[in-house]
Amino acid sequence: MVFVLDKTKTPLAPTTESKARILLKKGKAVVHKLFPFTIRLKENKNCTKSFEIKFDVGATVTGVAIVDAIKCFFFAEIVHRGKAVKELAKDFEVTTGEGWETYSNRKELNLPKEHYYDAMCIGDNYKYKIVTNIILEVKAQGRGSRQMCRMDRFGFPRTKAKGSKIIKGFQTGDIVKAVVTKGKKIGTYLGKVAVRVSGNFNITTNTATIQGINHKYCKTIQKGDGYAYSIATIKQ
Repeated sequence: MVFVLDKTKTPLAPTTESKARILLKKGKAVVHKLFPFTIRLKENKNCTKSFEIKFDVGATVTGVAIVDAIKCFFFAEIVHRGKAVKELAKDFEVTTGEGWETYSNRKELNLPKEHYYDAMCIGDNYKYKIVTNIILEVKAQGRGSRQMCRMDRFGFPRTKAKGSKIIKGFQTGDIVKAVVTKGKKIGTYLGKVAVRVSGNFNITTNTATIQGINHKYCKTIQKGDGYAYSIATIKQ
């Protein structure tokens, strides 16, 4: 399932991957975000359908399920710092519930203990048709230290003030696509970037870290937001 925004970034009803590909191919939409995958239309639309986002809030892990009246089409698990959970979606009705109720509903559906299933099973309505087989895993990683420089035990600075985190328009944590056309590293790489003052960056893909990719080959796909993302298969 693919999330959809209109021209003004107003949330619309999600669409299928095949329909999203058609919209992108015809130039009627652009990729707005990779995680969760979201497209933005080039025109304004109205959303007439109703959706609900359901949270199973834990101390360090929170399960998320997004549903309509009959289907559950999105699962996520967020590993977060502390007990606070950032608002994940606007214009959705957010539902939370009690642990005993969630346990009972999940057992009735014969589902394994997973935070995302617990989220779906919150409330009186929980017998949804599950139309996705993947889960978005989100892990809070922060944005680095707020200290401009390190202090000694007397409170005096012992290092130089930090320079800008932005190098050649890129920042560590951004998701980039690099199309290298020359040298020993010819190829296309998609992943999280670690910037270097030299302008030669490291890109971590799903399978490896490629070092020394010149910034001229890189294009930002998604700005870093302090989270790491991965896709996994739901447990049956």
